[in-house]
Amino acid sequence: MTSLASSTSAATSDLRVALIGNPNTGKSTLFNALTGLRQKVGNYAGVTVERVEGRYRRPDGGQVTLVDLPGTYSLTALSPDEEIALAVLLGQEADVPQPDVVVIIADALHLERNLFLASQVIGLGLPTVLALNQFDAAEAAGITIDVPALIAALGVAVIPTVATRGDGLDALRRAIDQARSFPPADLTLPLGEPITAALAPLVLQLEASGLESPAAHVQ
Repeated sequence: MTSLASSTSAATSDLRVALIGNPNTGKSTLFNALTGLRQKVGNYAGVTVERVEGRYRRPDGGQVTLVDLPGTYSLTALSPDEEIALAVLLGQEADVPQPDVVVIIADALHLERNLFLASQVIGLGLPTVLALNQFDAAEAAGITIDVPALIAALGVAVIPTVATRGDGLDALRRAIDQARSFPPADLTLPLGEPITAALAPLVLQLEASGLESPAAHVQ
């Protein structure tokens, strides 16, 4: 059982938050809206991939450090951007602590094409929030998104946002604050028994190499 003291400590401690999403989802706009001018830009060690971090203050005085990960379509790690994104999420990138919370930015206008990356990130088992950005554009296009049903399907908090107007930012900040207290997402994508059986030896090797079970499993 979590004690009141540890719960209070978790609620007031500093947070590291990673933002990830497909290109052209408004991720950088959302990052800028959350952090304002409190940002610094550099590069990840040994590569030319840009490293962007920013900060904002929580109501209790704690600090939230946001890491704006490169835009990517998957965590397959076939490109330097994908390699960096995966390494940061797994806590394997030099001088970059593993994030406490991950925010996935999805384009509400093209939600289906964003769900592949979202499913991969959620499958890592980290506290996760989905920012459903450009929600106004989806509504204008006549697209109706059942947010409660999406929450039930993904097992994470889903916050509609319009980054260009700042809509939904307060709700997103609250979800970030609370994400570590949410029940772990139980998102599994059935691959079928033959594929699951064929991949079982690889799963065992990944776990033996130190990868945590939620990230190693592929069912």
